[in-house]
Amino acid sequence: MIAKRVTKKVSTSSISVLAGYIVGLPETRQPQDWPPLINYITDAVSDGARVDFVRVSNLPSDELRDAVLAMMITQDMNTRSKTDKTYHMIFSFPPGEKPSREILNDIEDNLVASIGLGEHQRISAAHDDKDHYHVHIAINKVHPKTYRNVEPFYDKNALMRTCAELERKHGLMITHHGELAGAQSKSRRTNYEVRDNGLNFENGESLQSWIKNNAKAQLLEAFKASNSWDEFHVKSAETGLEFKLRGAGIVIKTIGQDVAVKASSIDRGLTYKTLISKLGEFKPAQTSPKLIPTKSYSKTPKINKEISAPLFAKFQSNRLQSIANRREAKAILNERGELAARVIKEAFLNKKSLIKNNHLLGRLSKKSEYQKLKLEQAKIWQVHKNSLANEKTKIEKDIPLYTWPEFLQNQVAQGNENALEVLRAHEKSKEKFIGNILKCDDIHEARNIILKDMSPIVRRNGDIIYFIKDGGKVLDTGKALNVETVTTGSAFLALSLAQEKFAGKGLRVNGSDAFKRELIMVAASKDFVVRFADKALNDAVAILKAEKSQNKLIQPKIDTHQTIKPNIKPRNRGR
Repeated sequence: MIAKRVTKKVSTSSISVLAGYIVGLPETRQPQDWPPLINYITDAVSDGARVDFVRVSNLPSDELRDAVLAMMITQDMNTRSKTDKTYHMIFSFPPGEKPSREILNDIEDNLVASIGLGEHQRISAAHDDKDHYHVHIAINKVHPKTYRNVEPFYDKNALMRTCAELERKHGLMITHHGELAGAQSKSRRTNYEVRDNGLNFENGESLQSWIKNNAKAQLLEAFKASNSWDEFHVKSAETGLEFKLRGAGIVIKTIGQDVAVKASSIDRGLTYKTLISKLGEFKPAQTSPKLIPTKSYSKTPKINKEISAPLFAKFQSNRLQSIANRREAKAILNERGELAARVIKEAFLNKKSLIKNNHLLGRLSKKSEYQKLKLEQAKIWQVHKNSLANEKTKIEKDIPLYTWPEFLQNQVAQGNENALEVLRAHEKSKEKFIGNILKCDDIHEARNIILKDMSPIVRRNGDIIYFIKDGGKVLDTGKALNVETVTTGSAFLALSLAQEKFAGKGLRVNGSDAFKRELIMVAASKDFVVRFADKALNDAVAILKAEKSQNKLIQPKIDTHQTIKPNIKPRNRGR
């Protein structure tokens, strides 16, 4: 289960519009015009296809119309706050998991209470229009008694922590939460695909992701070439997709399946307003002879959930235990380090005091002794610092944090056949990703594949960490690019970033054979305008380009650190 806050670019939002959206009513209708019964709204308007149920909490009436009006009045009582007075939350479950109504209510109550809005007015609606069951909650941030506009700070951490607790409480499938994110594991974005509403699960590719990767361009071209809905429906059917009216908008649905996404989430050129402005009022597809689509989406997971879910739960459990063990070991080490630091500091203060109180030493002699003491102290502190660093390295070596592929490999070594099946599926997915990069015609097209779903992390010191879908990791420090996990994707990203940052300068490459081979392969397959400081690398790229059909690779010598820096020669200084 995953819970998140849905943010808007504008600083204010309407509680009536949000409530209307989550229960399936058109935004243009005012609350005064809404039907009085929630059951009527759920069954008659949404026809059970989008809204499963609606719940009203902390409000004087269960009637949705009266509840929304009461929330609007409460918000109007706060005249001082200029910030958004509405909080929109979504909590969602992996495909195939649908808890009971009682469990859903308990989850909602706990999640809202965890961010300090438990006493606030709210309306929730469960949706079943995607391949994962999810619940929208519209919360009035204005307290019903004090009329203060309460802003839940650090709500993301609270929601992730509460999700983990509720999964254990109700026996739900374990999903990825902030405990792993806090560890900055190198597999942060290697085991998932970005899915609908920005919520991540381990099971397969979502319809939204599939359409963007495989059918978006064809749909836009079909819309551009069509002059009527009938013509557009025929062209869309070639991709195995159809357009349907749902609620106040249009969705794209797989033919023969109950999986659908909002058309506007695929491209702004497919919004309801854009479509009807050219094709006229919406007209459903007419029954016609079945076409054999050139493409088709399968919502069957890439990996059997019954096989992968227990393995992933075990992986998370082991990883969380390793994180806890590391934290405990490092806490003990820090205590020892602080104690040693106090002893060192006190010892040198005593030595300094002895020099100061030694009346047999003159001013110049004392100054010389102080300088010697300062050098001795610097050496001792450096030894202390190195000792702590070595101890931390030993802790990390003794208590490893396995990535998902590493965990699967470990399980395979122990004879787990299910882990072998999951590992093979993972490797196939990675190979497909790498193949897509290398098959692109130009740099920009390949880079779009990598950057499409990337959410880099920016540290306080300005360093940027990129996690690539094939398992790669790149650290941009400004002066250099450190490839911490070598993959084709990380080599491509590092090379393309280097081309932008260090244009016209020879690139100094430090790293392993594997790193240099990846750089040579990527540079030879794309039209990069880069120049390496190492002539052997430049020659290798030129040879590989010339003999690409023979698939020959030049293997450079081994170095220790995998970095790319501009080759800047120091200035000659006169004596």
